[in-house]
Amino acid sequence: MPSSDWLPSEILIKKLFTGSVFLMPHAYDESEEKLRFFIVLNYRPENDEYLLLLSPSTKIDTRRYFAEREKDLIDLPVGAYPVFHKHCILDCAKIEKKHKSEVIKHIDAGNVTFFAERFPQRILTDIQSIIISNPSIKRYQKKLIAPPGAYA
Repeated sequence: MPSSDWLPSEILIKKLFTGSVFLMPHAYDESEEKLRFFIVLNYRPENDEYLLLLSPSTKIDTRRYFAEREKDLIDLPVGAYPVFHKHCILDCAKIEKKHKSEVIKHIDAGNVTFFAERFPQRILTDIQSIIISNPSIKRYQKKLIAPPGAYA
């Protein structure tokens, strides 16, 4: 039987890819931990120590009010992704950086739900373009989401 260390790594390699979507507990700042959707942005997450993630919000007006740049926002109407049953918004300037070990911890605890359908490529391309054009996003983050050599 494989060791417990082997299984999460195998799950991550198979389940975490560009555009994969998963549901996992997360707390913002000091708020209560809640289940949140995350979209994987890394070009090759299996090779990266950290995952760059975006989390959609149903608090449309709040995100619009606090957005640094209107052009960082992507509106996701109902049906944009099959498991998003409410109108939501992505703020592409609000990238979450999570160490893979944190995700593994939640997988081991049975707290992660992966969804089979990849996030739409058209929207992923828009996200990537917005992030690369945003001067406040760190260079290393831009390099993690772009194909090798696409962002120097």
